[in-house]
Amino acid sequence: MKKRLLLIMVFGGFSSIYSQVGINTETPKATLDVVAKETGKGFRLEDGNQGNNKVLMSDADGIGTWKDLDIPVADNNFKLVRTYNIQLNLQTTTNTDRTVLLGTIPSVEIKNPDNFIVCNIQSPTTIVNNTLSAIAYGFRLNIESSVYGATPVNIITNTGFADTTQIVPYSFYINQYPVGTHTFDLYGSRYNSNGSNASTRDLYFNAISTDGNGATVSEKKGLMLIYVYER
Repeated sequence: MKKRLLLIMVFGGFSSIYSQVGINTETPKATLDVVAKETGKGFRLEDGNQGNNKVLMSDADGIGTWKDLDIPVADNNFKLVRTYNIQLNLQTTTNTDRTVLLGTIPSVEIKNPDNFIVCNIQSPTTIVNNTLSAIAYGFRLNIESSVYGATPVNIITNTGFADTTQIVPYSFYINQYPVGTHTFDLYGSRYNSNGSNASTRDLYFNAISTDGNGATVSEKKGLMLIYVYER
């Protein structure tokens, strides 16, 4: 009888490992699906970095930890009134096709002329199978089809046949933008290249190498977040 119970427990345990797990739900829609019984009390993670006004952020392997959200606040009279976010899609640039649209956030509302806006971006950028080469690139923010600003130039380099992925977060700060509903577009731009074969290599935005030697590139969505503060 004990052997039978042990077998049931072992096989039952393996069955649960490969199934979806639901907390407070009998119909989970993901590997782990948590439904809070009370608003604002979904889950608790204590990793040593927890604290007030922290956000949960992941690294390239999907491992999450609490981190500070770098959003400047001019004074206590400004309040965060609206937030917007999108995931950025994979785009490829060549030596002749140098600028690509990475994402758009439409209908950003500004209701008070006394405002400031923070636009945070994070876009994994990858070159593959590039020997002794470097490619310069950057990001450009357009509002209503007009250029608002651009990031400093980043340089992604490679000293061997192994692929390289670079993530350089950046923030745009916008003060006292006109009242209205606005469209924000983020572009990725490829600039100069240097090296024996850099000009013939593609530069990928929002992508990572799957196998490390240039054979396969897969999508790794970046993020664009907008925070609107008003008095």
